[in-house]
Amino acid sequence: MRGFAALVAGFVIMVVLLVAGAAFLAVYLHSQGSVESAQRFSAEVQHLQKSAHITILHYEWNAEVNYLYLEAVNDGTVPIRLHDIVLYVNHVYLGRCGEINCVDATENNVLSPGEHLYVATPLDHDAASVTVSAGYTSTLQRNWVPGCPHRRVILVYNGTNSSFSDYQVPIDINDPDILASDANRIALALSDGTTLAPFWVEYWGSSGGRIWVKTPIPANGRVNIYLYYDCNTARTYSPADVFLADINGLIASYFMDENAGTVVHDSSGNAYDGNFVGAAIGWATGYWGSAVEMNNNSNTNESYVNIAPSAQFNTGNTMTILSWVYWVPKNTSSTSYLVTDSTVFAKYQDFEFILDSGGYGWFAFYDADTGDWESNSSYPLYAPSDSWHFVALSFDRPEISFFFDGNVTVKKLDGSIGASDGNEYIGIGISGQEPFNGRVDELAVFSVPISTDLLDLIYRNRGYATPYYPGHFLVRRYTQPPPTVYVSTVAESYVRGS
Repeated sequence: MRGFAALVAGFVIMVVLLVAGAAFLAVYLHSQGSVESAQRFSAEVQHLQKSAHITILHYEWNAEVNYLYLEAVNDGTVPIRLHDIVLYVNHVYLGRCGEINCVDATENNVLSPGEHLYVATPLDHDAASVTVSAGYTSTLQRNWVPGCPHRRVILVYNGTNSSFSDYQVPIDINDPDILASDANRIALALSDGTTLAPFWVEYWGSSGGRIWVKTPIPANGRVNIYLYYDCNTARTYSPADVFLADINGLIASYFMDENAGTVVHDSSGNAYDGNFVGAAIGWATGYWGSAVEMNNNSNTNESYVNIAPSAQFNTGNTMTILSWVYWVPKNTSSTSYLVTDSTVFAKYQDFEFILDSGGYGWFAFYDADTGDWESNSSYPLYAPSDSWHFVALSFDRPEISFFFDGNVTVKKLDGSIGASDGNEYIGIGISGQEPFNGRVDELAVFSVPISTDLLDLIYRNRGYATPYYPGHFLVRRYTQPPPTVYVSTVAESYVRGS
């Protein structure tokens, strides 16, 4: 009996253990599944939040038919399913795409990066704010510049790690509806829709226009700008309101971004274009964009850019030459300065700006007062070879200032520069001597001296010149690559209650 009782007790204990073990296993498996599901859900949400992004470009409530019209773009890096996109009006849930009329660019129920979303849905009241949610949330408030009946949203994206509080953004306009407006009847507003931003109209006509606007841009981020047109108030700004500096006295400016052909175009408005001479000259990567490359390893190559003669280059007692250069030592054993030196810019029989064999800058010119050649000896400032450097000289008789990569030295060099009728050259000296070996980019020549502060501003930013503003050199912020600009193709109009 005692043995039977023990057997029964053992059986009961075994059953209890089996049941407990099964329950534990079930709980364990269930908990693992929950953890795994939670991890998957968390990972999906995290991925969505990191990659998905929609920006509202414009919306409009039509008061006559009580309809909301909205345009947005997927400017993230992954496709977004339309039924994941949620629309709120005045912070009230309106519906998901599918419940409301959402159409994407390909109508495949997926909004790919760069594609547009269009929404047209009934609404019985004006929308003070609209929110589209897809991972990140984008909200657009309806604020308006008074007296302007129409506007377009401009999306500016900065893909660099640098942020700016006053970036000069060029906006190219090709839409005939906008171009039909008087250029003085437009306005630019910042992201709140009402804070006016300084702008300058470079050119405007039926075939196209370009506007420069000064705006903050975030690092690796987007900003909306609003272009209003057909306004009843004229607004005009000067380039000095938009750019960092406006320098008068520009004779010629060569940004050398053609990267093809055999002509270097002058952007100053004076049309002093240059032509390639010789076989050892072509295009290469520049400090900004492309550059002219001259492979003059000896004094016999003599490949350079030739510019037709002009009396405007006869500057007398004042001038400035500036450029980005990447000079390379010549492959020669000769010690003659005629062979080893490299000329940046010269005017036949009048003057030349040279980097000697050690990279030291010096200036030589024909003195019209004495009939002799004047020149300075090598200075302590220099530009090492095989890398880009900003070099400039500014002559204001009798002082000559050399500016290399933010450093400056000043010497005296009396005399008046001669005034022959000879050609101008990029990359070779006054009599076919000292051909340049390396690359030249962003070269400009002025009839006036430029202060050290302004040269430093150009060095740390970038210049701009245009035939639509002849004789002027503008200084602007610049990132590489520059921001991308998208102008909405749909007009937003001012309506009742907005």
